[in-house]
Amino acid sequence: MQRLTTGAVCARRPQGVVINWQRWLLPRPRALLCIDLSATHLTVLRVERSVASTLSIKGFYRQPLTAGAVVERQIVEFEPLLEQLRTAVQTLDAAGCEAAIAVPTAAAISKRLELPAQFSDEQLEELLGFEIEQHIPYPADEICWDFQRLGSADGALNPVQLVACRREYVESREALLLAAGLQPILVDVENLSLQRAVTLLQHQLPDSAQVVALVDIGEHSLTLAVIMAGELLYSREKPRASAAALPTQGLVEQIGRELQFFYASSPYNFVDQLLVAGVDADQPQLLTTLAQSSGLNCQLADPLAAVKLADALDSAVLRSQGFLLLPALGLAVGSEKWS
Repeated sequence: MQRLTTGAVCARRPQGVVINWQRWLLPRPRALLCIDLSATHLTVLRVERSVASTLSIKGFYRQPLTAGAVVERQIVEFEPLLEQLRTAVQTLDAAGCEAAIAVPTAAAISKRLELPAQFSDEQLEELLGFEIEQHIPYPADEICWDFQRLGSADGALNPVQLVACRREYVESREALLLAAGLQPILVDVENLSLQRAVTLLQHQLPDSAQVVALVDIGEHSLTLAVIMAGELLYSREKPRASAAALPTQGLVEQIGRELQFFYASSPYNFVDQLLVAGVDADQPQLLTTLAQSSGLNCQLADPLAAVKLADALDSAVLRSQGFLLLPALGLAVGSEKWS
């Protein structure tokens, strides 16, 4: 078995090396390359986090993928995809940069477990090694896995999220980053990345909103994630329904079906706010029709209101595409090893 999240190696300072005290006392912002590899596009953001933890986008790259490079979210044609990523790295002047990427939601399995609160991370890792055999329907040597504590423990038990994924999804993405001259520090899962990206949308939520639904429209799929108090209550990814004649109506109907499925399969029969992101999220009349159909307050997701943009960027163009950047920005929010 292999842990899902990759780690960074820290080297000791050799004897005789002179410390740059100015750099130590006045640390520079760290850069992270956030890579969203969808079915048809490669989106890359160069993001910096200041000492005050403010996110700033320093570079933006988005281009269609070479046909056939990614099929059913698996990397099929490695070399053409690598050339595109190298072009992005060169464009963003990001050689050697730390990088984060995600595997598809459908490729991962997530389980919430209640485990003894007094256990250390090392003890949890040992225990979960045995739990994986009970909860994950893959041979142990074919998966990568990781876990995360969900908040602080109020009693004897602490909620822990266990995530596992087939190794080929993780290793192919890690190999891609390494071959492009990057340092992979995080391999995330798309729905968990979206969950964390909601923290960038707080300015769009009324104070009364407790249960928030986020729809991410992909080229070939549609994901509904429901979050309450920062915790992922529900996530489901389905193939996008084909409705070429009436694309807006087709999206409205599919989103409505996904909401009804959530209501029927969870203790919650309501959401307070619906945010829409992804391709076609800005279709004319989509939000209006969706609001009328669902009875919900619907808004186009705008994560860039919470992020600084570099002066060198065309801010008008970038802000007009902000609803496409949620998966990539979620990687920046979730990269604890970078923060």
